[in-house]
Amino acid sequence: MTLSALSPIPYLSILAGALKMHFYDFLLYGVLMRTIRFAVVAYLFFIILM
Repeated sequence: MTLSALSPIPYLSILAGALKMHFYDFLLYGVLMRTIRFAVVAYLFFIILM
């Protein structure tokens, strides 16, 4: 699940439903990991432009 959160796969919610994840696990692996991914991409983008 962490791999799918860090990669640009749009089917995270379908995968979570198929794996019968709990909502809090989905928040941890889905939302938090995706937020970390966006932060890293934004930071690298900022570094490249400067």
